[in-house]
Amino acid sequence: MVLALILGIPTLRLRADYLAIVTIAAAEILRLVFGTSFRTYFHGKDGVTGFTAGFRSLNPLPNYDGFFLTYSREELWTVIVGWGLVIMISLFTWALMRSPWGRVLRGIREDEDAMRSLGKNVYGYKIQALILGGVVGCAGGFVGAFGAASVQADTFNLDFTFIALTMLILGGAARILGPIVGAVMFWAILSFLGSVLTQLAGYPVVAHFMNADQASIIRLMLVGLVLMLLMIFRPQGIFGDRREIALDAH
Repeated sequence: MVLALILGIPTLRLRADYLAIVTIAAAEILRLVFGTSFRTYFHGKDGVTGFTAGFRSLNPLPNYDGFFLTYSREELWTVIVGWGLVIMISLFTWALMRSPWGRVLRGIREDEDAMRSLGKNVYGYKIQALILGGVVGCAGGFVGAFGAASVQADTFNLDFTFIALTMLILGGAARILGPIVGAVMFWAILSFLGSVLTQLAGYPVVAHFMNADQASIIRLMLVGLVLMLLMIFRPQGIFGDRREIALDAH
């Protein structure tokens, strides 16, 4: 919340493209600062570990040998908590967007000048939305940290930023289910391509052009190609509406 407030006050008066540049730059600055400084608290590039004991002590699942649906007991607990938060945040957002506050925010998205003419504080609403998005992102960061049992600053690099953007575009902007479906589909496609390409690399004919180490890089190239085609032929994503993604040309 504090970071969103500090970042939003000087930047939310910028146009959408400049706002994106500033926020991405801020993320990179924070990654480099925490990755190289404050080693006493954040341990630089080694990151922070050993903080999951309290979370795992709340696990109500019974002990079982091996795996359940490929998940260990700790992993399954993280999955349950993660999807529980997804459902709760989605329902909260659904209710919020149907409130007077949400209707004003939708009007700002469609025409800022019209909302200003109605006496709405567009700047204030944008800051509130940015703070709300920061809280949601923070919840996702908690789940990711507990699942991995470690946090490193370099995890949140530019690749991570554009992966999140790809998920949003794939599912469709301005839709509650868009990021959820986009994330599921993205990781399914990425995992499928990784498995297929790794197996293909074992064939002698394919081995001349690609080895197993290059398979992970090539799958990202293919995902990038899919993203380009998606932006060309269906920029609104799966659930999005093309009329709602028109860029502000003012």
